[in-house]
Amino acid sequence: MAEAINTEHPPPNKEQTPTIPEAPAVSKRSLKRQRKLEQNAERKKKLRESEKEQKKANKERREKEKEAWFSGMTEEQRIAERERIALNKQQQQQLRQLTRERLANALTNGLRIVFDCSFDHLMNDKETVSLCRQLHYSYAFNKTLEKPCQIHITSMDGHRTAKRFEQIQGYAWKAHVHKEHFTEVFDSAEIVYLSADSPNEITEFKQSEVYIIGAFVDKNRHKGVTFEKAQSLNVRTARLPLDKHIQMNTVKVLTTNHVFEIIAKVQQSSDWAEAIHSTVPLRKTKKQKTENGTAEGNDDNSDSDEQSDEREHVDGIDQGSDDDGEGDGSGGGKGSGGEGKEDREK
Repeated sequence: MAEAINTEHPPPNKEQTPTIPEAPAVSKRSLKRQRKLEQNAERKKKLRESEKEQKKANKERREKEKEAWFSGMTEEQRIAERERIALNKQQQQQLRQLTRERLANALTNGLRIVFDCSFDHLMNDKETVSLCRQLHYSYAFNKTLEKPCQIHITSMDGHRTAKRFEQIQGYAWKAHVHKEHFTEVFDSAEIVYLSADSPNEITEFKQSEVYIIGAFVDKNRHKGVTFEKAQSLNVRTARLPLDKHIQMNTVKVLTTNHVFEIIAKVQQSSDWAEAIHSTVPLRKTKKQKTENGTAEGNDDNSDSDEQSDEREHVDGIDQGSDDDGEGDGSGGGKGSGGEGKEDREK
């Protein structure tokens, strides 16, 4: 009798071996990029360790200087000095508390300023870093104001700018951060998009309106993009009255944080001339108009890079982190500043 053959489960063929798919070839460019990323990560790690050691050394040095300072005093002098230090610390704590209260109140009652971050696709990686740095400058300046503005940052929907913003602890700021586009957050009837290309010159800021700053760094590559966007969304537009107070030595361009500072200063005092003159760097102006008709300014038309703007802000504003949780950061109504070339008032 013939043996039955199992056709459902045939015996395995010992001669056949499973094939392992070959790994895709890695290009030299990819390997070079990977090595560069690893080198940068190692460099940053060493830098953090070095900064930590330096911070510890500075603390020890200050303690020794303090001990030497107190050792040369009488008992009465030491008591008076300790009281002075305690009072100074108490005043600083009160100032920080007052700042927190002002910012908390601004979250609901301040003038609404929106940074429109929907232009990530128009920037390279370096420009997104510059944008976040400018957003941080704006927030740091807002903290110094008697009447802070109500800051909104929109279209933070997971793109490079949003990821960089998270790295600088921006989500801990006393500001409203939205994944949605600003048209989904505010009524279109309230919106005024700031653009240098707008035919409408703004004269005052109203609590009932929302002012949009196109937040991106483009090195003047994308001219008129925010005005075109505003028109496509059928929202009102306006431009700052720069022409009445200064003459720019190039096109009318300002960084994101400069536009915010002008708005915030006008909100405090309603003095356009002072707000513009104290914010726009002299190197960007050709002539400054004065009340008596004379003009003064800088005729140098040479380009300057973003580092100049950064030095100005570092000199004038404390950019360090504090109890509010903000870190080092780094966006623009009229546009955002890039290196070498300026940005437009989008």
